[in-house]
Parts: sequence; structure tokens; C-alpha cells
Amino acid sequence: METKRCWKCTHTKPLTEFHKNRTTSDGYEQVCKPCKANESALRRQRRASAGLCHCGRERKIGYNTCSICVEKSLLWGRSNPNKKEDGIAWRKSVRARIFAHYGKQCACCGFSCQDFLTINHINGGGNQHRKEVGGGTIFYSWLIRHNFPSGFNTLCYNCNCAAGHNGGICPHKTSCADSAKLPAGNAYAILPEIVAERA
Repeated sequence: METKRCWKCTHTKPLTEFHKNRTTSDGYEQVCKPCKANESALRRQRRASAGLCHCGRERKIGYNTCSICVEKSLLWGRSNPNKKEDGIAWRKSVRARIFAHYGKQCACCGFSCQDFLTINHINGGGNQHRKEVGGGTIFYSWLIRHNFPSGFNTLCYNCNCAAGHNGGICPHKTSCADSAKLPAGNAYAILPEIVAERA
């Protein structure tokens, strides 16, 4: 088996661990795939923290990417309808893995339709974190890459948004507690008795 040494981590690895590059003498990158991915992630985080697109340009208003990247994405989608469908299937599979780990029901109200479920930052700071690592499926992929870290749980979109606008406490636990038959308290607490009752 042919191998080479990554100049970043200094480990000797099989050539399959390196991306191909026609401009190098051996036809492969000098940095292994994991190191390359880590470099890209750190670069994206720095640019996101600075309010820039992942390519380094200024973001388009209302988007996380610049105007050029938005147009490229739209053009690619129109030119590759089959791959776009593959992307949709991949995103669904990522979400399925996420909710299989963090819970398939809202930890607040017990709602279980996956299309309405989201991942909540239990201790807050979700907006800043998503700016650093990316939102949507990129954020879910980050959770998978980091082996499903603690500090997150499943909330439905309603409970997540309502808690965000209500000081971190879902109205189910305050003004709506009586009608919803939910005890007052922290919106982020998992309520197994409620989930069991509504299952």
C-alpha cells in the first residue's frame, strides 16, 4: 500500500487519505483529508465570526453567503436537478440521525412530527454558535462530527422560538401552563411524564 506523510499532522497515511492534485509531483495533496477538513472548518468559523461569507466576501443582506455564492448555488440547483434531490435525501438522513440521538419528540410539549423539530442550545447562545459553525444541516453535521455533544436537546419550532422570545422559558411553563397542563419551570427540562401521557 502506497503511503505519504502529511506535513500538517506529520502522520504517515495511505494515499486514499489524501485528495488528488494534478499540480503536485505525486498527484496528491500535501495535507491529509482530516487536516484539510479541519483547516476549512476553522477558516469558515473565522469568516463567520467576522460576518463574512465562507468565501471571504461580504454577505448578501438576509443571507449567510455573498451574492456570488447565492447565484452559484441557484445555478447549480437548476443545472443538477437529480443531485438536488440527492441533497434533499441526504439532509433528511442527517436530521434522522440527529433526532435519533437527541430525541424524536419536543422536550417541552411532546410534539413528534419531525418536520417541526429543531435542536435547541440548552444553555443559550445558539445564534452565536450557528454564526461560527453554520446553520441548518451544516450545524447538524457539526453535531455528528463532534460525536453528539451534550448541551443540546430537541424542541419543536414553536417552543424553541417562544422560549427565545420569552427569556429562555417557553410560555407552556408560564402563561400557558394551566391550559397546556404543563408544570411551570424551565422550558429546556425534559418532561418524561408529559411525553408518556401524549405518546
